[in-house]
Amino acid sequence: MKKKFQIKGGLFTLSVLQLHSIDFILLNEVLEAKKNINPNYFKLAIPIVIDVKNLNIENIYNLNFKKLKEVLFLYKIYPVGFKGISERYIQKYIQNHGYPILNSNQYFSLEKKKYYQKNSLIITDPVRSGQQIYAKNRDLIITNNVSPGSELFSDGHIHVYGTLKGRALAGINGNTSARIFCNKLEAELVSISGHYKIFENSHNFRTIKLIQFYLKNGKLIMSSLK
Repeated sequence: MKKKFQIKGGLFTLSVLQLHSIDFILLNEVLEAKKNINPNYFKLAIPIVIDVKNLNIENIYNLNFKKLKEVLFLYKIYPVGFKGISERYIQKYIQNHGYPILNSNQYFSLEKKKYYQKNSLIITDPVRSGQQIYAKNRDLIITNNVSPGSELFSDGHIHVYGTLKGRALAGINGNTSARIFCNKLEAELVSISGHYKIFENSHNFRTIKLIQFYLKNGKLIMSSLK
């Protein structure tokens, strides 16, 4: 019998929005400032986890879920769940508004955590379209080409000694010192510790060889290694 539906596990990276207040005017100002700095980031539909651990119980009960969604939707940000709540009755309150409660093993938190270096994960075969590779608590080294539609994840650095296409996300556990290195850049997106750069015209960089990405003063920097 042919399968009509199937539920499978997946590997996704979700950004985390930490709420320190329920002032949505201030939230709008913060998002607008970020949009002015990196407008390309807001061109995509962005799923996000909302962290309310810095709110007290009264603020959570006074949280206007409708207004929160309205502000986020203006920037194509779509909340998919909440975190940072231990009290069961508060979790139930949020679930009654249609949101799941996520814990740390259900998504990649972009909060800062300690990075533990282990032996690097080395991939010698080409990374094909649709493949997802995750180097947990270590660096990821690809000695071949990375195809479009593939995704690389690493808690540490990412090294690609062939052509980097697809998506590469380093420092996904909050390691802001992580870097991405590639021999040839044709990527769709690169990210370090939640800071994204989207390439709509990656062919503009095809003549540039030996490229690195790193964070400096909270900004994602691209530079040549030559």
